[in-house]
Order: sequence, then structure tokens, then C-alpha cells
Amino acid sequence: MSENKSHIVILQETAQQHAAKGEYDKAIGLWKKLLSIREDGNIFNTVGDLYVKRGDHKNAIEYFALAAGKFKKDGSQQKAMALYKKILNINPVDMNTLIALADLYASQGFENYAIDSFHKVAELHIKNGAAGKALEVYEKMLRLFPFNMHVKIKLSELYIQLGLRERAAQGFAVIAANYVENEDTPKAMEFYHKALKTDTNNISSLVGLSKLSANSNDIDKALEYLGRAMTLDPLDQNIVLSYAKLAIKTKRVDDTTKNALLKFIESNPGQNMAKQYLGTVYLTEGLTLKAWEELQPCIDERVVQQDWEEAGELLNHFIELFPIPVKERLVTIYRAKGDAENLKAALVELANLHMEEEAPQAALKLFREVHEMAPEDADVVSWIKELEKVVVPAAS
Repeated sequence: MSENKSHIVILQETAQQHAAKGEYDKAIGLWKKLLSIREDGNIFNTVGDLYVKRGDHKNAIEYFALAAGKFKKDGSQQKAMALYKKILNINPVDMNTLIALADLYASQGFENYAIDSFHKVAELHIKNGAAGKALEVYEKMLRLFPFNMHVKIKLSELYIQLGLRERAAQGFAVIAANYVENEDTPKAMEFYHKALKTDTNNISSLVGLSKLSANSNDIDKALEYLGRAMTLDPLDQNIVLSYAKLAIKTKRVDDTTKNALLKFIESNPGQNMAKQYLGTVYLTEGLTLKAWEELQPCIDERVVQQDWEEAGELLNHFIELFPIPVKERLVTIYRAKGDAENLKAALVELANLHMEEEAPQAALKLFREVHEMAPEDADVVSWIKELEKVVVPAAS
């Protein structure tokens, strides 16, 4: 045995002998000499135990904390937890220890234990009149456990206590949205209403309640909630378009729908979906010319996006009033789709329309395209010959 090791063994044995005799001060002194040689979690713990026997709780807590820190540093997390619990047995409201234990629980994945410890810290802050510090604790808890509903609820309730009603309401709205995701409609309704009770202008809750009402087929209520949200933010795209879509779908279009769309389009002239809804509103009112003005850019956008079905449905509303521009767009659609049969028919119809409008050159161009598709069509050949008599001499 080396001389140094022999010295350590002697110190340990002597310290143990003093402790056995109740000579705690001498034992503590020797253990501290050992700590000056090397830091050891077990020795810190032993010194803490000796201070407890002496009735010196302040120093006991200090050495238990040093022991916990050493064990934690060495990777012995369970031992560190045990030491923190020893401290709390002495002083259940030791703030630093509660926080350290909560952090340790969190790092080890013990969510419920961590939340319980953090909760105790927050309650102590509130008891001491430091609600702001309690808020910091709950916000930390939410960062650590973003899906814990209990934490979210407590945080929102604390916001109310601090007079932060808008933040509280938004917190309740988030909780309600979580319940929606979990398909718990009653709970979602409860927290959306709680949010509105806290802040009547909480738009998220109004929108959420509207969706839930629509899902339960209470359309009047759904529109009422969206209408309130729209009053608060008349330029919110999602709110305005959702209101218009629901009103149109359920045949509840009124001046509120039209005025909301007009106001929104005034500030967002390039928003084609709003124009499409407004055009649809005009159609329900029999204002076909106004509807065409609004829907033209929407139809062209659908064509570019290759949304042939919706473009065709919109065009059908105007086939009688605006036959040439409608047929021109249908030609574009059939050509892009590679629909030869409908393309040929549409080209012939469009050519005839140009002839009726005394535009032979435009008609001739279309008939020539049809001829390339169907060179055997005698009627088309005949029309080309007739039109060339008119168009070619005029060109020359």
C-alpha cells in the first residue's frame, strides 16, 4: 500500500471512529481533510449526514447539494436525485433544490415528477408575491413539455392573475385547438368559450368555434362567429374567404358577404379567389356582367393551373352572354388537354361565331386549324375556299 493511500485509509478509519463515539466535529474535520485531497460524492454525503446528527441543517443542506452536484457531474443521476430528496426532507421548500431536482427529472424524461417539482416552485413564488417569477417557471415548463395540457392551462390561468388577458385567451385558444386535434369537441368548445370570456376579441377562438359549429351543421352560428372575427379583422384573407365560401356553399349569401369581399379586394386587388367568390355572389344576384368582370382573371388562372374542371364550370355561366371569349378559353383547355374531338367542335363553333361577327380572317385561321386535324372534312374545305375569296384579296 502506498504511503498516500495508507494516509487516506487512516483518515477514513479515524473519522469513522470519531463518528461512532458521537464526536461529530472531529469526524467532520477529518472527512473535510479527505475532501481537500479528492472530491468525492460519497464523502460530501457523509459530511452532510454528520451535520444532520449535529443538528446543523444549514451545513447539512450545503454538503448534500455538493454531493448531488458531484454525482450529477459524474453521471450518477439517480444518486443525485436521492441527495436532492434528502435536502427536501430537511427543508421541503428549498427553492434551489426544487429547481435542480425538476431540471434533473426533466433531463431524465420523468415528466410528471418534473412538473410536480416546478409546480411547487411556482406556488412558492406566488406565495411570496412574485407572480412574475412563477410565470417564468411555467413558461419554462411549457418549453420543456409543449404538449402537456395541465401546464398550458396553469400558464393561461396565471396570465389572467397577472392581468395579461390577451395572452391568457390565446393560451386557452391553443388548448382548444389541441382538443380539436384529439377530436374532443366538448373540451374544445369549453376552452374556446373560456378564451372569449377572457378576451371577447380573440379571433382564433371565433374562427375555431365557427369551424366546430359548421361541423355540427349549425351554419347560422358558424357564420355569426366568422362575422364577428371579420369585424375585428376585415382584411384577414382566411377569415374573409372562409366566410364567403361558407355563405355561398350554404346559399346564405347576403350584403355582409358582398361588402366583405369588396372591402378585401379593394386592399388586395390581385386576390383572385376573393374575386371568384364575389363573381359567384354577383351570379346569385343575376348581375352577369359584373360576375364576368370579376371571374375572367379567375378563369384564366384556373386554365394556367390546368384546373380544367373548375374553369369549365365557371365558363358555363357565360356561354350565352359572352360566346366568343368563352369558346376561346374552351379551345385553350381542349388544346392543352389533347382532347381532339372537343377541340375540333369548339374550333368550328368559334369560327362560325367569328363569321357571324363578320371577322372572316379570324374564322379562316380557325378553319385551317380544323383542316389540319381533319383534312377529309368536306364542309371545312368548302368554308376555307369561301373565306379565302374574301380574306386573301383583301390582304393583297
